[in-house]
Amino acid sequence: GINRPIEVKLRGGRGALAFYGAERTKQSVQDYPTVDSDEEEEKKFKEDLQQWRATEGSSGKQKPRYKYRTADEVLASGVKVTGKRVAAPKKRDVAVKVVDMTGPEQKTYVGYDSIHSRHSHPDGQPLVGDGIGFLPELLHNVELLADQAESELLHLDRQLQHERNRLVNLAHERETLSRTLEEERRELDRVSEVKGMLVQLTERSQPNSADPLTLDECASTFYRLKSRFAHEYVIHGLARLAVPVVFPLIKDSLTGWLPLMQSNSTSHFNLFSQWRDLLDDSLSSNLSTRVPSESDMPIYDRLFWEIWMPPFRTSMTNWSPRSPHTLLTFLEQWSAILPPWILSHVLDAWVSPRLQTEVEKWSPTTDSQPIDSWLHPWLLMMGHRLEPLYPPVRHRLAAALSKWDPSDSSAKAIISPWVGVFSQGSMDAFLIRCILPKLVVCLQSRLVINPADQDITPFQWVMAWRSLIPLNHFADMMDKYFLRPWMSVLMQWLQPANNPNYEEVIRWFSGWKEQFDQELLDHPQVAGHFSRAVEVMHHMVSHPGSAAPAAAATAAAPSYSQQIPDELASLQARQRIAAAANVAPVLDFKEVVQRRTRDAGLSFLPDRMHDSHMLYRVGRCSVYFSHNVIFCRVPGGTFQPVSLEQLLSMAA
Repeated sequence: GINRPIEVKLRGGRGALAFYGAERTKQSVQDYPTVDSDEEEEKKFKEDLQQWRATEGSSGKQKPRYKYRTADEVLASGVKVTGKRVAAPKKRDVAVKVVDMTGPEQKTYVGYDSIHSRHSHPDGQPLVGDGIGFLPELLHNVELLADQAESELLHLDRQLQHERNRLVNLAHERETLSRTLEEERRELDRVSEVKGMLVQLTERSQPNSADPLTLDECASTFYRLKSRFAHEYVIHGLARLAVPVVFPLIKDSLTGWLPLMQSNSTSHFNLFSQWRDLLDDSLSSNLSTRVPSESDMPIYDRLFWEIWMPPFRTSMTNWSPRSPHTLLTFLEQWSAILPPWILSHVLDAWVSPRLQTEVEKWSPTTDSQPIDSWLHPWLLMMGHRLEPLYPPVRHRLAAALSKWDPSDSSAKAIISPWVGVFSQGSMDAFLIRCILPKLVVCLQSRLVINPADQDITPFQWVMAWRSLIPLNHFADMMDKYFLRPWMSVLMQWLQPANNPNYEEVIRWFSGWKEQFDQELLDHPQVAGHFSRAVEVMHHMVSHPGSAAPAAAATAAAPSYSQQIPDELASLQARQRIAAAANVAPVLDFKEVVQRRTRDAGLSFLPDRMHDSHMLYRVGRCSVYFSHNVIFCRVPGGTFQPVSLEQLLSMAA
């Protein structure tokens, strides 16, 4: 149920629902104090209604207020107060029937102006004003004339401001044109002066001229043109005038000039240097080393190409590559002013071919003049251009060294100048292929290790190449072909049965060690032998009468599983070592093969590396050794194991 009965509120008239406002009772408002949107809408509706409907109790329309403005105020504001844009009288409205039902009675009017006037001045109301009478047409015309006058005044003001701005722009344009005209007048005067100088140059350069030009006068004129008229000199390309005017004069001055035959060419050098300053500039200089086309060639470059090159070509016909200093001195002097591509052309087209031809004629065995004396002076100037000449030089040196003997020191004098010229890899390969095998043969066949009567001359021949041959290869050679036999002789000498004199042994040991430089002594393959020798000598001195240490003996004389044939024991080297140390040395398998091939008249030379194995050239065969087995290259490129007799048969 509900605690109180339903309350009702009487509506004020016959209007629609909520026409007379909110229909809530006082008790409902107290119980539910919420803002009623209907009340708010009603309030807003009444406020809007007051804007167009006269309130109750009002006596009529209020008196309008007029505000008057002077012409200066209108111009200052720039807009009309009414907000209307009246540029011309409006057209009259078309006669339209209008029914007015806003009053207590229905009325009919013709046109909207009539209803406007009716609402502005309702019937029955007295006129407000000075009592002249109600004249709406007159008021309308006055307002229209005022609006037109105001619009015309604003238009005239804007037009006046536009004309003032245009006057300022015209004054500025006039000033700019005046300056431009003055600059053009000065430019015309400069061009006229330049034209006069050029006409004079052209007339005096003609063959039949009464006052012919000289080079000094040409240089003076071009200097004035470039210094006083630098802009015109560059823009109009006045340097091109030197081709018909200056080039013939310079060509006449070079008549009979042979650059490589005349020791002093300073005057000609100064002449070209002078014209370089006048004709060469940053806009036309060609820093490229390629030959440009004739249309793209700068004027200064044309001066050298057309005037300087002909006498140089004539002089080059009598130049000998074996006398390089004349041409080299000449090019070093002129390289300061020569265009880069001209110098490159001279070196590529004239010097390199002549040097290559001379290298092909050179023979290291018959020519008394070393090749480095006339080829190396070009290193600084030509650089990489000489690299194609190096392979023929190495080929001829290798051919000459095929019959070389280590006792001949001239080979080192020929090869030493090429250290640093050849690449490191090329030089090392050349020495390993041509020099190292000869040194190995010298150690094997000509060095006899005999403490009683020691001749170290062959050893000194070998050590003379220490600075040239790579350290690892040299240390490997000393390890295999000198230090092992040397260690065997030392071990035999220290045997108690030979009653060694330890002071002599120490002097002998020290004498051999002094033959090695410190870098070679520090190499593991060399240092190991000397360390073992010191250990053996220390053991023998500390324990007189005892045998040599087993480890040292084993290291000095390694054993191999393959048995060496008995007939190899009578080799010449084996006999010499036995005579010196009174003991038979132990040979490794490769040494046995090498000596058998030498006895058979076959070559045995190191070749190159293959699959971590060192290849050797035995006659016509290529072999390598692995675990005391000979592997020989057979047709097809593969390596197969062969016996020593098969190798000798195949290599013969």
